Amino acid sequence: MVLGKLKGSNFERVICKKLSLWVSNNKRDDIFWRTHSSGGRYTIRQKIGLETYNQAGDITNIHPDGDFLLDKFIFELKSYKKINIWDFFKTESKNSLIKDWWIKLLQECDNNNKIPLLIVKEDYKPILFLTSSLFGNFLEKHLNFEIKIIWKSNQNVNIGLFDDLLNINIDLFKNKIKEGIQ
Repeated sequence: MVLGKLKGSNFERVICKKLSLWVSNNKRDDIFWRTHSSGGRYTIRQKIGLETYNQAGDITNIHPDGDFLLDKFIFELKSYKKINIWDFFKTESKNSLIKDWWIKLLQECDNNNKIPLLIVKEDYKPILFLTSSLFGNFLEKHLNFEIKIIWKSNQNVNIGLFDDLLNINIDLFKNKIKEGIQ
């Protein structure tokens, strides 16, 4: 378990640096960082009715340049030996890590009126991001980003390569986000 936590924490640091570099056009690597207890502080405080600013999910911004992203999204990050993305296609899949992560993230996003971004890494595979159809449609419509629908339930789950997301021109992305996600 200790090695798993270490692996997850390292993955969170890597993603925070990548997002920071993207948002700053490669000028800063310290705009985003891991939330306290990987979002645990937020969850505990929420259960007793207390608000905790910008602590939902696994990433928070520690510089104002990240406000635009964290105002719209909650990031959940997972790095595992075996994720089995195919579990999304099984309607009665029990013990599906990825479905459990997704459902938990959706609930958190509903509570905060934000859009889910689940970033996952399976050993020896590229980093993927999963998001709702709202953001997937926005990416396709406004930024010519090709995204795939992988699961249908009460809503679609869209999937893409994380590195492809980071290749979107950040200034264009910021402007489109400011205009509103539709």
